[in-house]
Amino acid sequence: MNVKDVERRENNVVAIEVEVGPEEFEEAVERSYLKNRSQLSVPGFRKGRAPRKVVEGMYGSNIFYEDAMEEFFPKACREFIHKEGFYASSIPEPEVVSVGKEGFTFKIVFTVAPEAKLKAYKGIEAVKPSTEVTEDDIADSMKVLIERAMQTQSVDRPAKMGDIVNINFEGFIDGEAFKGGQADNFDLTLGSGQFIPGFEEQIVGFSTGDEKSIFVTFPEKYNSELGGKEAEFKIKVNDIREKMGVTLDDDFAKDVSEFETLDELRADIENKVRTRKENYAKRVFHDNLIRKIAEDMEVDIPDAMLQSSMERTMEEFSQNYGLPMAVKDVGVLASALQVEEEYLAKYLEESAKFRVQSELVLEAIAKAEDIQPTEEDIAHEYALLALQYQATEDEVKEHIDPATAIRNFRMKKAGEIMMENAVPLPEPEEEEEEAPAEEAETPAEEPVPAEEAETPAE
Repeated sequence: MNVKDVERRENNVVAIEVEVGPEEFEEAVERSYLKNRSQLSVPGFRKGRAPRKVVEGMYGSNIFYEDAMEEFFPKACREFIHKEGFYASSIPEPEVVSVGKEGFTFKIVFTVAPEAKLKAYKGIEAVKPSTEVTEDDIADSMKVLIERAMQTQSVDRPAKMGDIVNINFEGFIDGEAFKGGQADNFDLTLGSGQFIPGFEEQIVGFSTGDEKSIFVTFPEKYNSELGGKEAEFKIKVNDIREKMGVTLDDDFAKDVSEFETLDELRADIENKVRTRKENYAKRVFHDNLIRKIAEDMEVDIPDAMLQSSMERTMEEFSQNYGLPMAVKDVGVLASALQVEEEYLAKYLEESAKFRVQSELVLEAIAKAEDIQPTEEDIAHEYALLALQYQATEDEVKEHIDPATAIRNFRMKKAGEIMMENAVPLPEPEEEEEEAPAEEAETPAEEPVPAEEAETPAE
């Protein structure tokens, strides 16, 4: 297998023509026959026992060609694309030119990443969140442990904010029950904000055994089916429990952790909060720098590169929300998550565009700094990937070629250089005045997953 020709087309498209000789192709065809013969039936022979010539005589001499050719496509992508110094920014598409006993020829067509010109990447100013650990930070983390240790007791009085009410509920719109609006024996902490505005507040004052209806209006941006609609929820209160106080002392620390004293527990929480805030600040600072550099970056981004990034972003998004398969259609994904398609599409497009900008900026920095990893660097990169994917290094190497590992290292090193030479700015102080209503209703950074959207929760 060798490169016969390299053709540069318009819009950063490259086609590499690859030639596979007759002997090499014949070996692949034989492997295909051995792999697939058990699935073929030939009269006069037991299944899987018919000689190859007999099978080809019956089904055609090219019966094993397609499977044999598939063997070479990924191998050619790994070997030749990187060997020629290209970085494929779109999924390579094979085109068969000719095939027969004399071998076969095919083209790998893909879009290459354009070279970005940066005006500057050192001395850039960008906001970096504070890493200071406050008493409120520690208190918030402590609340989780307090909630875990807190016991409850049933009470014979009307429900109030802070109580845990066990309820059965069923939702109706225009008299018809709707999907996801029903549950039995559901524990709801009043005041938690778990359900849509107005739901929890109306249960205040209910007593055990009450069966009443409440009326709420779903937020406009809830989802396409329920958003903006008024619903009736029939509620039955099964039980009302109040939370009992917790004493923060050494005994509490022993009950909720491996520490012997409250001071040791508090110190551990402080360290974990600090580490979390430092990691968060680093990520935000990194991304803010990329955005600042990209503002003055000179580059024409191919549509194919943006489309490929969009597909990768959607696949990752599907995995993050626990969907059973990678979804590549925004409408299907929006339906699965029960969010507005327009809102999700905008979020995904912005994420995909930033991914491309980040890659182009970091690649340009790596080139400017002439970052070249050593064998030890690449070995370390594979070790990190094995840890990330919870696999052995050999398993990782089967799926991630050295060129990709090299590129990962170069881009991470470029990011480090960018941040080391940057100027962190403090976060702007929040204004005392409340934001206008239209600004306060800005959607969250990520849509609500389906399991949350299928209840009357926000």
